[in-house]
Amino acid sequence: MAVEMIDKEKLIEIYDNNHTNKKDLFDIYEINFSNVYGKSVHAMRNPLIDLINAESDDITTVRGYLKLSVSVLNEDDNKIE
Repeated sequence: MAVEMIDKEKLIEIYDNNHTNKKDLFDIYEINFSNVYGKSVHAMRNPLIDLINAESDDITTVRGYLKLSVSVLNEDDNKIE
């Protein structure tokens, strides 16, 4: 991916699949992939992310947590486990 594309891609969408055919949007988490690439070994490892309802009147209520690991690699970079 070109650097310009990495800077534009920022969203991770989390859906609630409550055992029906309908999947409801649970939360959106924004991450800047170029910042991840700038970190040690081009990765963000296991931060605990609070999930909230941004459309609610009370955005201080945590609805859940997401543990996420992300690596952004160039074709010449070594794969990270």
